[in-house]
Amino acid sequence: MEPEICSFQLREVITIMPKIFANRLLLTALAAPILLAGCGGGIDSVLESDGFHVEDLTIGTGDVAATGDHLTVSFSTCLYTDGAKGREMDRAGDDGHGFVLGVGEVMPGWDAGLVGMAEGGVRRIVVAPSMIGRGFRPRAVSADDALWCEVTLLDIARLQTTDLAPGADEPLGAGHYVAIHYTGWHYENGAKATQFISSRDDSAPVGVMLGAGMVNPGLDIGLLGMRVGGSRRVIVPPALAYGKQGRDPVKPDATLLYEVEVVSRPEVVAETIREGEGEPVGSGERVSFHLAGWVREPDGSKGEQFQDSRNQRQPLTVVLGAFKIQPGLELGIRGMKSGELRRLDVPSAMAFGARGWHRGDRTLVPPDTDVVYEVELQSGSVQVK
Repeated sequence: MEPEICSFQLREVITIMPKIFANRLLLTALAAPILLAGCGGGIDSVLESDGFHVEDLTIGTGDVAATGDHLTVSFSTCLYTDGAKGREMDRAGDDGHGFVLGVGEVMPGWDAGLVGMAEGGVRRIVVAPSMIGRGFRPRAVSADDALWCEVTLLDIARLQTTDLAPGADEPLGAGHYVAIHYTGWHYENGAKATQFISSRDDSAPVGVMLGAGMVNPGLDIGLLGMRVGGSRRVIVPPALAYGKQGRDPVKPDATLLYEVEVVSRPEVVAETIREGEGEPVGSGERVSFHLAGWVREPDGSKGEQFQDSRNQRQPLTVVLGAFKIQPGLELGIRGMKSGELRRLDVPSAMAFGARGWHRGDRTLVPPDTDVVYEVELQSGSVQVK
């Protein structure tokens, strides 16, 4: 069967969506056919198979949107009923609405459907209910309603990156955890100006999970594709940094320049001791679990125990993706099922790091020490918006 010229099916989008944050060129190439309007089969036939329909009403003349760009758009969102545009449900006027494309800041139908749109253009996107996504459904729109969106692309803000050293091993992508050194300056008149931050002031590198929002969007996106040992210069426009408000000591509406070095990519080794049941837990879910922790001996065995939540007679509760716990635990718990018991061997950089863990005068975990956790997942079924 020939593919639709200007529509994606849901099963295709599910395949490419995890990749779009890590590979701008891949999604741009896949999405290129949707720039042609007037595809056969009709809008309804596409929505029945849980896809989305795209049609350019006006072809823009400016830059072309790609994953990782910051877009400013005006739009009108209406219900799509009985094969036609219905009642308006939401809109943004000439002041526009800003977001980073391809990182889950807008509904999935927009994230993929706006790729390849040129600045100044107007595009219609009809989005099936399943492609609206959790948290992006306007009020008074039911779970069975499709949306008719007309989007005007007002502005594109884009990173500039220059590799200073190539590094080795596989390129970094969304979900990878890395230790980096970075220094940031204001960038004015084409040159470095005032320095506002440097991880080297504290000697120890900083841990970052790509795509988790642990740093500003520009730096987050600028790390993609780097390799361990590599270094890169990243120039970040205000829209991908701290915007019109700034954030002390960053000035309002400031363009920033970062120089980044990827020091290492520590990883958690997970071993399932007892299988669980149900669906695996992931980012955005509130989970409850019991936790026991030991210092890891050089031979991999458990050393002195420093923690056991069962002594408090109640499980710990966190929201995955909020990174309110150690990165090693955060990443090690993902994918567990209810009732599962899992051992996690966690390197120091993803646990207590160079500071260790101290309680009063007592050292529970020495600095730069690897640890072992055993985690028993109690529950994990509540999605937090």
